[in-house]
Amino acid sequence: MIPAGPKDPLRPRPLRGQATRLDRARLGGVILLGLLILSCGALIFSAASFDRRLNAVRDADTDNQGWIVSQLEVDHMSLVIATADALVSASEGDGTVDAEVWRAMQAEFDILYSRISVFTAAMRNIDLSPEFEASLAALQDARRDLTTRIDQLTPQDVEGLRAFAAELRQRETLVRSLVTQGLQVFVIEAQMAREREREIWLFFLIETLVLLSLVLVASFFAVRLSRALQQRTMEAERAASTITKAYEASLSAVVVTDFDGRVLLCNKAAETMFRLPMSEITGIDAMRLAPARLRPALGATYDEMRRCATRHAPCRVSRRTLAIRSNGTVFPVELALTTDTDADGMPIAIAFVRDISAQVQAEGALRGAVDEARRAAAAKSMFLATMSHEMRTPLHGLIAALDLIERDGFDADNLALLDTARDCSQRALAQVNDVLQFTRASATREPTAPFRPARVVDDVIGELRPFARENGNTITLTLTGPCSGERVIGHPAAFSRAIYNLVGNAVKFTAGGKITVTLDFSAPYDAAPLTLRVSVADDGPGIAKSDQERIFQLFETSAEAGSAIMAGTSPSGTGLGLPITKLAVERMGGQIHLDSTPGQGSCFWFEIVLPRATGQEEKPAATLPLAAAPADAPQMPEGLVWDVLVVDDNEVNLTLMLEMVRRLGHRTAAARNGQEAVTQARARAFDVILMDVSMPVMDGRDATRAIRAEGASQGAAIVGVTALIEAEDPDSFRDCGMDRALVKPVRRDTLAAALAEVAQAQLGPEHRAEDRGMDDTDNVLAREQNAV
Repeated sequence: MIPAGPKDPLRPRPLRGQATRLDRARLGGVILLGLLILSCGALIFSAASFDRRLNAVRDADTDNQGWIVSQLEVDHMSLVIATADALVSASEGDGTVDAEVWRAMQAEFDILYSRISVFTAAMRNIDLSPEFEASLAALQDARRDLTTRIDQLTPQDVEGLRAFAAELRQRETLVRSLVTQGLQVFVIEAQMAREREREIWLFFLIETLVLLSLVLVASFFAVRLSRALQQRTMEAERAASTITKAYEASLSAVVVTDFDGRVLLCNKAAETMFRLPMSEITGIDAMRLAPARLRPALGATYDEMRRCATRHAPCRVSRRTLAIRSNGTVFPVELALTTDTDADGMPIAIAFVRDISAQVQAEGALRGAVDEARRAAAAKSMFLATMSHEMRTPLHGLIAALDLIERDGFDADNLALLDTARDCSQRALAQVNDVLQFTRASATREPTAPFRPARVVDDVIGELRPFARENGNTITLTLTGPCSGERVIGHPAAFSRAIYNLVGNAVKFTAGGKITVTLDFSAPYDAAPLTLRVSVADDGPGIAKSDQERIFQLFETSAEAGSAIMAGTSPSGTGLGLPITKLAVERMGGQIHLDSTPGQGSCFWFEIVLPRATGQEEKPAATLPLAAAPADAPQMPEGLVWDVLVVDDNEVNLTLMLEMVRRLGHRTAAARNGQEAVTQARARAFDVILMDVSMPVMDGRDATRAIRAEGASQGAAIVGVTALIEAEDPDSFRDCGMDRALVKPVRRDTLAAALAEVAQAQLGPEHRAEDRGMDDTDNVLAREQNAV
């Protein structure tokens, strides 16, 4: 509780100064009148010396102009001599001009170049004859020709140097003619200037007399001005009274104290805020308006204000703190404290105090809302992971079953229905993948990491090139700029996603054409961040102007692409590729742009700024999980039969995966959870283990770690099989010991490609076709070696 002030509180000192300001106004009027009289005397004296100074300036200007004109010929001759010296140096040496002589010649040319600019500028404001203007234009043309010629010269180009010297000699007549004409022009100008100066002098005398008259008139008005100033002072006092009323009506509490903390003045808002009458607030120590634990900090603030006052420096403090009411209630306030002086020149501190109780309460509610939003985001991520697994798992069974159906027993109509079912299942998978990827990309934050943009783009093009060949397309990568191979700090996943979608769209919607990916690197100086401009251009069907904004919206495609899809001449899409690209580019700080003309192709481009990576290790490029077998996938060596353990908790998926492995010619074993897989792998040496990731009892990651720790299959190739969206992060699988990952649904060709890659990695590229006819005994030996 704030203690009451003394019964007879100290009254605030009156803010005197009204009479003082009136006296100052009168003194100002007298000083102004004296200054006007002094100005009259100074004007008469300056008129007497004006003519003398004017003549001196005219003579100096004439000499300067003459020197400028004559120096043109001197500089031209100096360049001629320097060129001759360069020719002599080349003839005396090995046909190359000495570097010192060469630099001297270039310096002389730079002087002549500047001299022509000065000469031209000097003639700019002079009325010249047409002949002189033509000569001046010819001089500028000659300078351009000489500049072009000397920029092309090298110290070894003696013949070019002789031609340059000959051209210089041809310009001697022009230069001499210009110098002569220029001197004549300046002589005529000087004569005309003298005539104008005489007119100006007469005019100046008249102006001086007029000005003297005006000074006398101004003296008269100065007296009246002094009286007007007195009137203005009174008006200022009334304005001060108005400000005082505003101060009293302020919603913020205003408390004025001296540097000892004693309250001198306060307004009505302070009375309301602290629940004390103004008479009790005035005269008390301002420390009593703060809680006891904060009074030392307030005392330190007053100490700082005293130090600032000794240095004649202003002191301003703005912070949040706490205050206390007369009933002992502590409440949050926003304090703005500044120093000033009163009318008597005494230092004071003015504090503006605002009650922010409602604001602090609102901020607390906002923090709670932020926490709730974070919890919702976490729940959304969990929902995405669950949806990924639950939707891809049945699709895996459907696509795998369709893939295993033998086509020989169907007639044409049933084959068409089978193909339709396969196309619809693949389209449903693409839609699920795109929706999950867009939702995940918009809900998560990607960390920055060092990477090489050129390498990322090259990897993406290498992955898409087989699909481009199927459509008769070619993909070309062009790198420009001196920094194309540097490492930068950015979002490599977002960058790769944007490039993959842009190039993938160009591959899908272009037939028999050319796709060009251009990376243009630039930086203003060596240590500056790089500016990277990425463009993907194709000569496909193009996009109409009316569609160019719409295609960046969710589930939108261009009219031309939509017609092609309906006609069955172009691959289908969900309309999410470009929105995903747009989101990725914006995450990197750029904006996606489109230039397209129907029938002539399209060009998507964006610019991003990337800091250089200094002293940071580049993260190795992660191999993406296989969702479909590339067109140029490696082939399994003939006659190679492996023991394959298939692990899956879903009975349908397990059955289908076992059948696919058998049809690929390998022996199979089954496990329905991670614990069963560990038990079998420790007892038997398997060549390959197809490990489901999400399973009861023990998941795939823990099972992989256990198998890698010990057992007969410790060295087996373990391929993760997952429907989780985390499959986009291969490091999470590689860290637990898996060699690679397959994304559900898995087709037979995808599985064959994965097993072929395992074979290539274990047997080596030197494994020739004639060495592939191994019998079962050879396979057993190979498995035992791999296990070791």
